[in-house]
Amino acid sequence: MNKRCGSHRQLRYSGNKNNDQFAWGRWVYELGVGAKPIPRKKLNSQKLSEAIAYALTKEVQQQAKILGEKIQNENGVDGAVKAIASCLQQR
Repeated sequence: MNKRCGSHRQLRYSGNKNNDQFAWGRWVYELGVGAKPIPRKKLNSQKLSEAIAYALTKEVQQQAKILGEKIQNENGVDGAVKAIASCLQQR
């Protein structure tokens, strides 16, 4: 999946570069383009195999295609400018 996001959601950076992986994993799952994140302590070969199989289903592949098309059609710079302007207006 491309790293660019397809909807206007704010992710808060915690200062720890590793913590955002949990947010991205959850987001990918919520968007329907990936398996539910597996905590490292609960990760095993069976769960990993199931997650890969889920990601390869036609439903997930179709959802990923739809999301990819939305990403390609969005104007990210325009969206960022509008989001920043909106935040500044609220102050």
